[in-house]
Amino acid sequence: MLYRIGLMMGVLLMLSGCASSPSDDPFAGFPSVPSTTWTVPPGLVESVEIPNGDVVLIALDDDVSGILASHPAGTTYSFAPGLYRELEIVPKKGDVFIGEAGAILSGARLLTGFDTNGKYWSFGGLDMEGERRGECSGGGAVCTYPEDLYLDDQLLQQVERLKDLHSGAWFFDYDSDTVYLADDPGGHEVELATVPYAFSGTAGSVVIKGFVVEKYANPAQRGAIGGEGAATGWTVVGNEVRHNHGIGVKVGAQARILANFVHHNGQLGLGGSGDGILVEGNELAYNNVGGFSPYWGGGGAKFVLTTNLEVIDNYSHHNIGPGLWTDIDNMDTTYESNLVVSNYHAGIKHEISYDAVIANNIVEGNGWGNPENVAGAGIFVSSSPNVEVVGNRVSGNFHGIAGLARDRGDGAYGPHELRSLYVHDNQVDMEHGYTGVMSLRSGNDAYTNWGNRFEGNSYTVVGSGKHFWWLGKALTFDEWTSFGMDTTGSLG
Repeated sequence: MLYRIGLMMGVLLMLSGCASSPSDDPFAGFPSVPSTTWTVPPGLVESVEIPNGDVVLIALDDDVSGILASHPAGTTYSFAPGLYRELEIVPKKGDVFIGEAGAILSGARLLTGFDTNGKYWSFGGLDMEGERRGECSGGGAVCTYPEDLYLDDQLLQQVERLKDLHSGAWFFDYDSDTVYLADDPGGHEVELATVPYAFSGTAGSVVIKGFVVEKYANPAQRGAIGGEGAATGWTVVGNEVRHNHGIGVKVGAQARILANFVHHNGQLGLGGSGDGILVEGNELAYNNVGGFSPYWGGGGAKFVLTTNLEVIDNYSHHNIGPGLWTDIDNMDTTYESNLVVSNYHAGIKHEISYDAVIANNIVEGNGWGNPENVAGAGIFVSSSPNVEVVGNRVSGNFHGIAGLARDRGDGAYGPHELRSLYVHDNQVDMEHGYTGVMSLRSGNDAYTNWGNRFEGNSYTVVGSGKHFWWLGKALTFDEWTSFGMDTTGSLG
């Protein structure tokens, strides 16, 4: 399995409802990052113990579904190298699935034998229409269709009307069950994502290790691995998860997501809900290529309704949306020692949630695609109480470290208010934007009564501009300290 420090844009990115060519890199104007390198933490894959006992060997030409149905819960299966097309697995409790190097699970059907149809090429008899979900950038509904089409492994832009078809695009006439292409498919490999999930279901304590999982037609908010994320205690380790329509991996309570390379998925790299989820040592790159609104739910990872979530030592970069995101009633979250680089929205975002520690992360060059208020911060805390931000290195982001107070109502553990934000002992380098607290509420509670404070942080800024925000206005460092902020801090 390959892990990479950088990854060139190799697919069509759909931003603002339109496809751009691979040369139109939406990150081209971002700061040059990272300043450090990342490798998979040693021993993570090896730490997952495989039960002793007999192993059922699966070869490429086997009746995989029949073999799985004939064995009891708790069986270990080993898949030989090869491409397993349109395979959907619903594990039994305690099943273990191991992919030998080169074992690829694909949700796509190979289309051969296109007909010429005027100026187009067509392929009929495709009686399928998956569940439609989501909100698309720039309006429209193209991103909500889970079926994707690939020409020589390149994602083509789906259009909603035949008259809009052009080179590099495709159209699915769901009424006539027919796919149309503007480009001659002769001599090329054409694949249509048809199957929604590689692994799904509610059976607990499943292990999935060592596969390439690609081109599944999973709807938004559903995982190519994990489906609805309804199962408990899954371990997903050492896989490459790529080119799936919705979320790459979605898990439930007590799950472990370890040392996976999750990239170029349509909506998100990772997602999940529940207690005790561990996310460690994963690389999340170039996710949300399907054109979903990153404000609705796109980017590297998004977790909701968790308790005791741990996000440790991951590398999240070049995602269309936040790099790492907790949103809606997450309690006792830990973000620690992650490298978060060049994401379109905030690097680390903790939103309408509760107690969290964001510690010792390197957060660089994020937020340049989100100029709204201070939402493009390297570390962004939105309407969430009791968050500690400590020991981070934050540089080259659209904003530095920022809190936002808005009227967001109540949640599972009380009001969604920016209370007791404690930002201390971080290194923050800025040449643009602000560090501080912004309030969109009436009154000054977020500044005067709610215990939000910055202490002992070290700053470097370009020029003598006003890079701090408090009480509704931009401030110099001296003005910032006059309000009691960072009186033990420094400006270099």
